[in-house]
Amino acid sequence: MPLRFVGLAQKFITSKKGGKGNARSVRSIGHVAWSRSVAMTKSWLAIIFLLCCLLSLSPALLWADDAVVWTNASGVSVTGNSLTKTNSTSAWDSGAASLNVIRNGYGFVEATATETNTERMIGLSNGDTDQNYPDIDFAVYLNPVATVIIYETGTSRGSFGSYAAGDRFRIEVRYGVVRYLKNGSLLYTSGVNPKYPLRVDTSLKTQGATLTNVRVGNLVWANIAGVATSADSLTKTGASGWNAGGSSTNTIESGDGFVEFTATETNTNRAAGFGSSDVDQTLSDIKFAIVLHSDATVEVSESGTSRGSFGVYAGGDRFRVECVGGTVRYYQNGSNLYTSTVTPTYPLRADSSLDTTGATITNLSLETQGLQRRRQRSNVCRYRFRDRSHAQRCRSGSRTRRPPRAIWIVQSRRPAAD
Repeated sequence: MPLRFVGLAQKFITSKKGGKGNARSVRSIGHVAWSRSVAMTKSWLAIIFLLCCLLSLSPALLWADDAVVWTNASGVSVTGNSLTKTNSTSAWDSGAASLNVIRNGYGFVEATATETNTERMIGLSNGDTDQNYPDIDFAVYLNPVATVIIYETGTSRGSFGSYAAGDRFRIEVRYGVVRYLKNGSLLYTSGVNPKYPLRVDTSLKTQGATLTNVRVGNLVWANIAGVATSADSLTKTGASGWNAGGSSTNTIESGDGFVEFTATETNTNRAAGFGSSDVDQTLSDIKFAIVLHSDATVEVSESGTSRGSFGVYAGGDRFRVECVGGTVRYYQNGSNLYTSTVTPTYPLRADSSLDTTGATITNLSLETQGLQRRRQRSNVCRYRFRDRSHAQRCRSGSRTRRPPRAIWIVQSRRPAAD
C-alpha cells in the first residue's frame, strides 16, 4: 500500500477537532506513553479506514468474477481464461489452478472442449499440490478418442459416452453433492462429499491440449426445462410459449438481496426475477418479474399480474429486481422503474420464463445482500464516548460535537455470506 495514501488517511482522521494531541501539553511520562499509544492506534486505524473505503467503492473485491484467474501455471500458456499445454512431454505434468474459490454452498466450473484428439482433465479440488491428475478431487477426463471419463482423486468412475468439439462441460456442487454435466445433461452424480473451499484444478498431458473459456461461479441452476444453460446464462431451445426456464438452487433465506441479468437481444419475449417455490416454468410462477418483450418494451409482472409498461430497452441493458427492507424494487441500468406494494415471502430464488425460441437470459446473478446497502454498510464510523452524557445524546439522535476524549472507531460490517 503506497505510504502517501496512508498519510492522507492519517491526516483525515487526525484533522478532526480534538483528535490530535498537543505534545507541549504532556506533563508526565504516563501522558507521553498514552499519546504514543494513541498515535500508533491512529496509524492502524488509518490503514483500516483506507481499506474500508476501497471495499465500499469496489464491490468487485467482495464478489468473484465468473472468468477464471489462473495461478500455479506450469507447462502451459495462459490466454485469458483458457489454457494450452506448451510442454513437449507426453505426461500429466502441466496445468494450473484458479485463484477463484467456492468457499461454501453452491458453485461450478465450466469449460469447452475445442479438439477431440488430446488428453486433459479439469475439475474441482480442495487444494493444488501439483499438476498430476490424481490431485484433482472431481475431474472430467477428455481422452484422445473423444470419450468422456470421470475421475475422482485418480480413481475412474466410468466412461460416459463421446464428446464433440464445442461441447460444454460442467462440474458443479450443490447441497454438498457434486454432479457432472455435458451441455446441460447430467452424466454422473458423485458419492463423495466435497471439502471446501473448492477451486478449479487442471491437468494436461498432450502437447497442444487445450481447456477453453473456463469459468467459475456461484449460481447453480435447477428445474431446467426447454433451455440450454451456459454458466449463468439461459437460451431457449424449445417451441414458442411461456413453458421454458430454470431457477437457482441458491436462495435468499431472509434479509436483503437482488437478482440481476442482462438483455442481449431486443426481439424475443422472456422474463426473470424473484420466485419462491418454482412450481413450473410459466410467467405467472415468477413472483416479481421483469418482462422483456419482442418490441423492446419493458413490463413489470407480479405472479402473472401486469404492473404496467415502463419504457423501452436496448441490448446490453442491465436489469435488477431487489428486495431491501422487505420492499421489492425494479431497476433498469440503476434507475428505478417500479416499487412493489406486495410483501415478499422467503425464501427467494432467481426464477425465469422464456417464450420465444432462441430467447436468452444472460449473466444472471443472485446475491444475498443488495449492492447499495453493502456500500452504505461497508464503512460505519461511530464514536466511543468516555463521557456517558455524550453517548446518550448521540444515541438519541441529537447533534453533538466530538468530545475531546472520544476514541474514533472505524467499524467495517461485512455483507452476509451467501
